[in-house]
Amino acid sequence: MKKRIVYIDKLKTLAIFLICFIHYTMLSPSCLDNFVDMFCFAGVSIFFMVNGALLLNKNYSNSKHIKKTVNMLIVLFFWEIISLIYFATLYGRNFQDFSIKDIISYFLGCIRWELPTGHFWFVIALVSIYLLFPIIKPFYDMPGGKKTLLQIILLIVLLDFIPNDIDHIQNYMMQKNSEYIAIEFSMLDAYLPFGKYGYALVYFVWGGIVHNYFYVENRLKDSRYRKLIRIFAVLLIFVGWIYIYVMKGLATGFYGENFTNLPNGYACCGTLLLATGVYLSFLLNENGKEIKAINIISDNTLGIYYIHCLFLAFISYLLYPLIEERGIIINFIKALIVLLLSLGTTIFIKKIPLLKKLV
Repeated sequence: MKKRIVYIDKLKTLAIFLICFIHYTMLSPSCLDNFVDMFCFAGVSIFFMVNGALLLNKNYSNSKHIKKTVNMLIVLFFWEIISLIYFATLYGRNFQDFSIKDIISYFLGCIRWELPTGHFWFVIALVSIYLLFPIIKPFYDMPGGKKTLLQIILLIVLLDFIPNDIDHIQNYMMQKNSEYIAIEFSMLDAYLPFGKYGYALVYFVWGGIVHNYFYVENRLKDSRYRKLIRIFAVLLIFVGWIYIYVMKGLATGFYGENFTNLPNGYACCGTLLLATGVYLSFLLNENGKEIKAINIISDNTLGIYYIHCLFLAFISYLLYPLIEERGIIINFIKALIVLLLSLGTTIFIKKIPLLKKLV
């Protein structure tokens, strides 16, 4: 049996829970709830890092990779169909309003008709990385290749992450001072060679390099070094979390119901710091005990991701108007219930031979 990587299983479990927590929030408009919600930006970022850790540090087969990429597209297509039918029915949309051109645009991710199917962006971003992977992997494996890839992701941070954060600051300054003239740093993304989801590539490659450096090469034997990294990880979490909250406050306010409403929040330096800190914190416990429940969730995260919004939309549509209470605890309970329902559904689908590859 293939040896499990315990810290990866725990990271995947945390990430999928944060995603269930962040969607269809039942939080109050307080500063505390907004601050807690900002931590959830680590969720998807961690998923990209975990994918990089697993894929970049194992043997590569071009034929298997092509097959896996095609399967991902087929599964994505299937769940987009299911979600379109489900959400259109739930929200009373008339299917006659959808032209063939509109439906094609929907599957290309260009139009959503205000239906809650935006979560598919993660899979689309992952597919875009998979399409580049046959080029990335040889660079990663060759002598000095990791340094080259580090230079590339540093370039993306310089041309995308930092200008994005500067723009948030400038937009806030323009709101406070009508005479302030902003410099459009966001235009620097025109120089990005990886397009819309360049930031996803940053997390993917960074996850691979961090996993290789600390786990594969086993550099955490020295207890003093391990303690230093642990302090560094906590510092990254602290600084990154506050950084995201400040950016969110400048962009849409420090309180109110604009939860996780931080434009381009994954292309934010704070998100990168936070995700790295969380990742390192779990990696430092790489020899921890396996927990069966966590392993089960870890094995089913993609299925949970596809399904969770179906349950969230249904609960939101029927129960949200009846539940007046809002806050961290009620949102935590909501996330846990949806996670378990999605997990149970995923496991059930896997028991059906014709459908098991769809989750």
